[in-house]
Amino acid sequence: MKRSYITLLLAMLLLLMAQSIATPLTASNNEETGTSEGGIPALYSSLSSWNASVDGALTWLIWTDPITPNATVYLKVFDETNFTTVYGPVETMLSPEGAMNMSFSTNGFNDTHIYAFTASMQYGDGLIESTRYLEPTAPVEWWASCWASPYMIIPGDLMNLSIHISPAAAAVANISIMGPYGFPVWSADDIAIPESGMITFQFLTDNLTEGTYDIYANITRDGDLRTCHSSFYVTYLILDVENYYYVFNDTVFVNMRTLPTVSQIDLKIYQGYEWEPTYTAFTGTVNTTDGVGTFEITTNSSWPIGYYVVKGYVTVDSEVYENFDTFELKAFLMNACVDEYRSIIGEDDYVNVTVTTGPLQANASLLIGVYEWVDWEYVKVWNTTTLLGPYGNACVPIPLAGLSEGYYDVEVAVTSGGYTEYYYTGFELIERSFNVFASVDPWENIGYSMPILTVTAVPAQVDANVTINVIYGLTYYSYSLTDSNLSSISVPLPFAAIPSGNYWIEVWIESPAGSNGTWTSVTYSAGFDTDIDGLSDINEEIIGSDLTCYDSDGDGYFDGLEAFEGSDPLNPQSTPVGAPVKAVASAAITNPDVVNETNPVVINATEEVSTELTITNISAPCTISIKNVTTIPEEMEPATYFKAVGKILQITTSTSVTLKGVIRVYYDPAELNATGVAPESLKIYRWNTTSNEWDELPSFVNTTAHYVEANITHLSYWALMGRIPPTAVTLNMPSDDEITKSSVVLTWTANQDPDFDRYEIYRSNSPDELGTLVTTITDNSATTYTVTNLAPGTTYYFTVRVVNTAGLYTDSNTITVTTEEAPPFYTETWFMAVVAVVVIVIIVAVVLAKRK
Repeated sequence: MKRSYITLLLAMLLLLMAQSIATPLTASNNEETGTSEGGIPALYSSLSSWNASVDGALTWLIWTDPITPNATVYLKVFDETNFTTVYGPVETMLSPEGAMNMSFSTNGFNDTHIYAFTASMQYGDGLIESTRYLEPTAPVEWWASCWASPYMIIPGDLMNLSIHISPAAAAVANISIMGPYGFPVWSADDIAIPESGMITFQFLTDNLTEGTYDIYANITRDGDLRTCHSSFYVTYLILDVENYYYVFNDTVFVNMRTLPTVSQIDLKIYQGYEWEPTYTAFTGTVNTTDGVGTFEITTNSSWPIGYYVVKGYVTVDSEVYENFDTFELKAFLMNACVDEYRSIIGEDDYVNVTVTTGPLQANASLLIGVYEWVDWEYVKVWNTTTLLGPYGNACVPIPLAGLSEGYYDVEVAVTSGGYTEYYYTGFELIERSFNVFASVDPWENIGYSMPILTVTAVPAQVDANVTINVIYGLTYYSYSLTDSNLSSISVPLPFAAIPSGNYWIEVWIESPAGSNGTWTSVTYSAGFDTDIDGLSDINEEIIGSDLTCYDSDGDGYFDGLEAFEGSDPLNPQSTPVGAPVKAVASAAITNPDVVNETNPVVINATEEVSTELTITNISAPCTISIKNVTTIPEEMEPATYFKAVGKILQITTSTSVTLKGVIRVYYDPAELNATGVAPESLKIYRWNTTSNEWDELPSFVNTTAHYVEANITHLSYWALMGRIPPTAVTLNMPSDDEITKSSVVLTWTANQDPDFDRYEIYRSNSPDELGTLVTTITDNSATTYTVTNLAPGTTYYFTVRVVNTAGLYTDSNTITVTTEEAPPFYTETWFMAVVAVVVIVIIVAVVLAKRK
């Protein structure tokens, strides 16, 4: 008897906690009404490449959905092997697009350790975390793979042959294809693989015969060789049965394709072995048009239940070739489910099992058994036998009295017309003070998806802590909300850049009343996603986006997010609903070999971002995007004495390149007048991600056409910034005591500008002229100076000029000072001294004369 092993699977899944991406809540709850309010963003992160080598580098991508502009996030890298923090925690800010792209060096990492890259964002009482795990490889390790698509083809079809290198790097490949008997059928040498590490080209199979073909690729990267192998199958007949399960009176559809020259296909549908079938449902011939044929047949009750083989035969060059597919015929299909996955002991008396059939099996026999897992075996604890109703369905209550806490498997068997079909489901009994219910809508998700998980607590819980875990193999997401008053919450589950599969969702709530939880599940299909943007490579090829770049149009929004929100991933002017509109310009360079100084690529983005970019040399094909950044992180704010003119620019490329060119940024003279920026001080600055400073570039200012231009060799954030003149000081009028006939004491207010360079004191004999430089003072705290060597009774004009480090200056007010008049000569001390000397000489002369 078949029994479910879901209990064991759930127990094992609870232990598998490894790689983490955050899943955030979108609602707090009103305690009185229990209704959802507000919204909480989803926080994503990814590492590229996911297996970066030690002593190398990786790109750490972090983004939010819905977009949370300029959100503060905390970054931390933790060595899970020796329990040490290798980076952070560091506080930083997301861009206006709610994202950031960080280049992270893995120098010093150990290839035997596991590293957790965690980005976290506070939201109310909850902490949203997104963790990605890195198991770095040794520096020399890299791998290559090759594959053919589709695997099975008809001669004459185009086959896509793809080669992929990880970590991505440029390489050279030699490829050979060997036929069924080991003979070479095709080869190509020195195939250049671009820096993206991936190349796909087409191979025409018109000369191939039926059989398995082996693909061998020798790939050389930096002198290191890797060999990979794959295969594809050439057949003269492809046959496909549309569905697998059928019941009586269903129509079985068979699609077939062969060579265009083959006009008919022999078809046989049977049970058992071909040489000794137990039942043959059909034998006949199907005509084709250009090698394409279809066949349909309706089953009936005379067909035996079981597995069927559908086999086709074609004749090519007098040889018969065959292919086959299978399906299963059932007397009827059935489904069974319990109305409550989790029930409370002492509160719920029954769990109801609903059984349906199709076609309707009226009054069919129904057997239900309930099993408990005890000591590593299933023990039957309850069973019943009854009949389905006249509409082929039934709702059977399973009594819970006497059952203990734990998980129970339910086996349902329906017997009708001598046939028995089985179905398995289950329920759980818990001893809790409240119940928890969870459901996901939609249950099936493809590509970049945001299914909503609804969690309900009955009755509503006060001061509850909620934990949500999303588990798939070794992938584990978690989110927690603390001290929340809730009855129902809605949680968007961010599904992007994650493996395809069925995800188990565990919900656990703890409150003062006790603890309880539940399980549900959701399915996700991503397909192969090279650039980890939530949009599969197949979908990217369909819409024409760049499958090696997560943001094909360079507008700051991931391709998957744009496709999910209904905007165009190829149009930078098309942004997700609710996203801030940004000025963006872009241009694609498809042939870099023809780009030079005489044949440059000019991106005229004067209307979008007041910028013109001229590229004179570039290393690889790419799309260049220029956009305005409305808000920059705090650490990128320029010094206060700088004034940004216009908006900060960001120039990016879809792939890593080296280039040379000229950037020209236009300015509005009215803006300069309003801000006081001197045109001659305008310079173009580039943000240096190594020194975390704005680097000034040699710039040319055209004050007639109102632009500034500079040569560039890097791509980064760019700013056109100028300097404003310094703050003027006030020159005080000296008092009478400070003025003499030959000197004057000047005093002024101090200049506190951070870019102060010097004071210059000027003296003039005319109010219309600045006059002569008297002295220079470099100490901004010095606020007094005595001017000497002045002429008495003379009027002078004094000015104090403040000069900043950019050479800009501002003059103080001009004061007028007249030195004291010279006194009459007979009042001068020197004159009195001379008179005294003369008198003394006369007296001495008289005395000497009398003695004679």
